[in-house]
Amino acid sequence: MKSVSNAQKLRLALCLLLIVIGSSVGFTQGSRGVAYPLLNQSDIFTIALEPSDDDIVYHPFLITDNDSQLVSNGLYEGLFAYDPVDAKPVPAMASNVRTNEDGTIWTITLKESLVFSNGDAITSRTFIDSWMAMLSYAKEGLPMASVSLFDAVKGARDYRSNKGPANEVALKAPDENTVVIELDYPVPYLPQILAMPAYAPVHPSERPLTGRIDPVDKIVPGPYVIAEVDNGNILLKKNQRYWDYYGTKSDYIRIIRNMSSEEIATAYREGAIDWSAAFIPLQNVADKRDLRLAAQYSTAFFYFSATDGPYADSAVRRMLVDTIDWPAIRSSSGQLFPTNRLIPSLERMQATSVSPESVPEISDVSAGLPVLNIAIHRGAQIEEITHSIAERWSTLFGITVVLDVVPLGIYASSPNTSPYQFAGITWIGDFESPYAFLHMWLSDNPYNLSNFSDQTYDELLFAALAADTESLRSSYFQKAEQYLIDQGIVIPLYHGLSSNFVVTERVEGWYANLLDIHPLKHLKVVSENL
Repeated sequence: MKSVSNAQKLRLALCLLLIVIGSSVGFTQGSRGVAYPLLNQSDIFTIALEPSDDDIVYHPFLITDNDSQLVSNGLYEGLFAYDPVDAKPVPAMASNVRTNEDGTIWTITLKESLVFSNGDAITSRTFIDSWMAMLSYAKEGLPMASVSLFDAVKGARDYRSNKGPANEVALKAPDENTVVIELDYPVPYLPQILAMPAYAPVHPSERPLTGRIDPVDKIVPGPYVIAEVDNGNILLKKNQRYWDYYGTKSDYIRIIRNMSSEEIATAYREGAIDWSAAFIPLQNVADKRDLRLAAQYSTAFFYFSATDGPYADSAVRRMLVDTIDWPAIRSSSGQLFPTNRLIPSLERMQATSVSPESVPEISDVSAGLPVLNIAIHRGAQIEEITHSIAERWSTLFGITVVLDVVPLGIYASSPNTSPYQFAGITWIGDFESPYAFLHMWLSDNPYNLSNFSDQTYDELLFAALAADTESLRSSYFQKAEQYLIDQGIVIPLYHGLSSNFVVTERVEGWYANLLDIHPLKHLKVVSENL
């Protein structure tokens, strides 16, 4: 029998699936009585992601990982979306945006006749009810990763912190097509926040955090809906009720998550993958232009997350941190942008080396330290580094150190229930502001990576947000960042470099950018060598 390659198997499976889903001939009824062409079963854009043990999170309020973010950008869209070239916010469901003179009142007019994928109307009230639902979950202590970004809204922080009523949250819908947002202080990056999937309109039936498990037929407002989820792979199809139907370039998006690295490399070489976010050995890449490298607005770091006991003591944390030769650790990581700072800076990324530091004397505060549980996720580039740190602490202090390599969701999706006191993660900023990193350590943030509660830190961050000049705001942000580092809460390692493989000769709509965000609606295969 003739052998069949992985790439051929993938294409055959896609074709069979799409034949079941629908024909490519004729028309179907879309929103507002418009007849749209039926989807073309051969119009498929295929993306490969690194194999992962973490499940895709489909609820936009709960997303913390990159894979879920990528999928959600196809399913959810709100008042703003991401420009495919530079990931800056551009109006999406918003048709007009106005602010008052000091930038504290935003009046946003919606496009006409917006609907969800099932035809239900999207109005200004839909947006406000969705945002209030997220604030209400945060009020219950549930880990809403993006909710503190809305703290600038008058009354929002008090409400989510159980210090104020819902009716004092300054979100208004004077009519069905107008949203008014009143802020305590100017937030020039508000459109970047509103471009995040968490701030898209969520259908009332989809707002509960538990309930229906099957994501197929999920009611969404974005350019795609879910056609099938099979063995970790996801097939998205064009949402024919989406307001920008004709601006959505591909009829189908296939996202592959269950291939091994070797299978991905083979499928890419044989033309079955259009964009791989997974690494591919360069010998499998015929056109070296396919490798797209870009500085990334991200930082890899270790962090302590103990809520009590000695590891919640800054003196103990500093003692442990100061016994590690971090410049050597950072240099040995093999990364292009080693750093001792949490907030990424393009200027800092120009530096490729760090001066050595001396290792301080060991304090006797180490006596009687309990078991230290450390977590990193599978496939983490810092696994070898973490082993060396665990071994040094165990040797120096006689600590029993338990190092677990586990799915990221085990310790990062719900930090307040994590069983680990020390962990490693790479955090990509959702927008280009220090606040995209610093908000995670606010005392009342329900998604607080370190379970850190410190009044001094909170006051520094609030002073930054309330500052009336950019230079003063920057100064407070720097002080807040340094405070985290001085407390031994965060140990930065390096800023990120995104690497993607995109088939140059046939892909349109993919651009390298600082946030490594690539909206699915713009991706298109323009020619194929089959």
